[in-house]
Amino acid sequence: MAVVLRLVLRQAFCALCGEKFFVCRKCEHGQRYCGEACSGKVRQRKRREYERDYQATMKGRLNHAKRQQEYLLRKARARASKKVTDHTLVERLFSGKLAREQIERVPSMYRCWFCGRPGVVIRSAQ
Repeated sequence: MAVVLRLVLRQAFCALCGEKFFVCRKCEHGQRYCGEACSGKVRQRKRREYERDYQATMKGRLNHAKRQQEYLLRKARARASKKVTDHTLVERLFSGKLAREQIERVPSMYRCWFCGRPGVVIRSAQ
C-alpha cells in the first residue's frame, strides 16, 4: 500500500490588506503580507519615515546639502558633454515560479500563495 504525502499549508491574513493567503512550509519565512505589492508598500512607508527622521538631524541636513551640490555639478557637466546612451529594454529572466494566472484551480485543495503547489490547510494563524 502506497503512502500519499500531502503538502501542508498554513493559513494567514495579510497585515496590510487583510487578504487570506496560504503558505507551504518550504516557502514559510514568517510572512505577514500576501505578496510583493503589500510588503513593498510597507517597506516604502517605513523607509520614508526613516529618511524623514534622518533629514531632520543636522548630519542629515549636511549630507543632503552635499549630495545636492554634487548633483548640480554632475548636471552641469552632462549638459556640457551631451552624451547619448543606449535605451534598449532589458527583459527579465524567468524566475521559475509559476504566475498565479498559469496555475489551474484544483477542487477542494488550496495552493501556496508563493510557489503555487497544492496542499491542505492544517491550522489558521490569527
